[in-house]
Amino acid sequence: MYDVIIIGAGPAGYVAALRAGQLGMKTLLIERGRVGGRALHAGVVPSKGMLESARFFQQVMQASHFGVEGLDTQHARFSMRTAMQRSTQVAERMSESIEAKLEARGVERIRGEAEIASGTSVSVESRVIEGRHIILATGSDTVALPFNMPAERTATAWTALSTPEVPERVVVLGTTPVAVEYAELFSMLGSTVTIATAMPGLLPMLGPRLVEAVTRRLQSAGVQIITDAGTYSYGNGRLKIGTETAPCDVLINCIAERGVLPGGEISFDMAGPFPNVDAYLRTSVETIYAVGNVNGMMPTARSASAQGLYAVNNIAGVTDPWIKGNEPVVVYGEPEIAQIGRTESELEADGVAFRSVEAPLTENSTALIRGAGDGFVRILFEQTYGEVLGVQIFAENASDLIGEAAAMMRFEGTVYDAARTAHAHPTISEVFMDLGRTAGEDIESVT
Repeated sequence: MYDVIIIGAGPAGYVAALRAGQLGMKTLLIERGRVGGRALHAGVVPSKGMLESARFFQQVMQASHFGVEGLDTQHARFSMRTAMQRSTQVAERMSESIEAKLEARGVERIRGEAEIASGTSVSVESRVIEGRHIILATGSDTVALPFNMPAERTATAWTALSTPEVPERVVVLGTTPVAVEYAELFSMLGSTVTIATAMPGLLPMLGPRLVEAVTRRLQSAGVQIITDAGTYSYGNGRLKIGTETAPCDVLINCIAERGVLPGGEISFDMAGPFPNVDAYLRTSVETIYAVGNVNGMMPTARSASAQGLYAVNNIAGVTDPWIKGNEPVVVYGEPEIAQIGRTESELEADGVAFRSVEAPLTENSTALIRGAGDGFVRILFEQTYGEVLGVQIFAENASDLIGEAAAMMRFEGTVYDAARTAHAHPTISEVFMDLGRTAGEDIESVT
C-alpha cells in the first residue's frame, strides 16, 4: 500500500513525488513517456531554448553596435535543426537530474499507461496497485481546430518545433502567452507571421500597459495581428480569418487545451474539459487530487509545480489552499513580460483604492548598456499603507525580476520595503528601489 500514487511525471508530477519522498511517504510515480513530461521534452524547455537561440542570433546580427568588427553577417543563417539539438540536450540533462533526485528520495517508478480502478487504486499493465491517495498530473492536450486544415500544415504548441527548417509563413491561433511566444519566435527567425484571436486583444490576463507594449512590439516586428476573429477557412496556401487573409505554410493551434484524464471506471465532476477541483486541489473524489494543466486553472509549468507541492502538503496534513493570484504570468520574448498580483481593472472592480508608479528602463544604466532600454517596471500599491498589490514588468530579464516581486508580495511587503532594500549597482533590479522611493514620496505627500 502506497501513501500516494502519482500519475504523470511532468512538472506537477515529479515535483509532487519529490516532496512526498522528502516527507517520508511511500510514493509511486507512473509515467508512460519520459520523466519531465511533455513540458520538458516538447514544451517549456524546447521553446525557451529556441527563443534563446533566436535571441543570440539577433545579437550576432547586431554585434557591430557593441564594437565587434569583422563579422560577415550577410552570410549568417539560423539552423533550426542545430538549435533544436541543443534544446534536446538540455532537456535530456534535466531529465537525468530529475531521475537521480527521485531515486535519492526513494520514489518508486513504473513506466506504463495507468487507469484509475477506484478512488484508492490504479491499474498499470494489468497490475492493480493500491494507494491511500492518488494525484493526477496527466497534463493537457490541444483542442481540435474548429475548421478543416491540412494535417501536414498544422501544428500545436507541443509540435511546432518539430520542423527541420524555419517555415516561411506562419499563422498562430490563440491569445495565450504560448501563442505570443511562438509568434515572436518565428518573427525573430525571419518568418512572415500572423497571430489571430477571437478575443478583442492579446493576452487578456495582463494589465493594459503590458498589452499595449507587447502589441506595439509585435507590430514593429512586422507581425500581423487579427482580433475578433470569428470564422476561418483555408485554401491555396492562405488562411481566411473573418474578412482578412494571411499567408500560411504552417498553422500553430494554441486556441485551447483540454485535460487529459486516465481511463477507468471513475468519473469526475467536470468544469468544461477539466476536472473540477476545490481550493485544496481535490477532485470530486475525495482521495484523488488533480494538479497542473490537467485541471486547467493556470496552464504553466511553474504553477503545475506549485500545485504539486500544495497537494502533497495537504495529504500530509499541512492544509493550505492554493491561491491562483500568487502565481506570476510570464511571456518570454525580446524583451520579456512578467506580471504578478492584480491588474488595474481587477483592483477597480474590487473597489480597492490604489496608486501606481512606473519607471522606464531608459533611465536604467544597465538596461542602456545592454541595449535593452525599451521597457518599464510598474508597481500597483494600496493607497494608504503602500502594500504592493501588483507588479508589471516589460524588460530583458523580466522572468527573473518577477521573483523579487513575488517574494515581496508573499510577505505583504510595501513600497517602503522596496525603497529600503539595497540593490547592487548597476543592475536592472535596482529599479524596484527607485520606484519604492518615488512611490513612498507620493504616499507621504498624500497622507
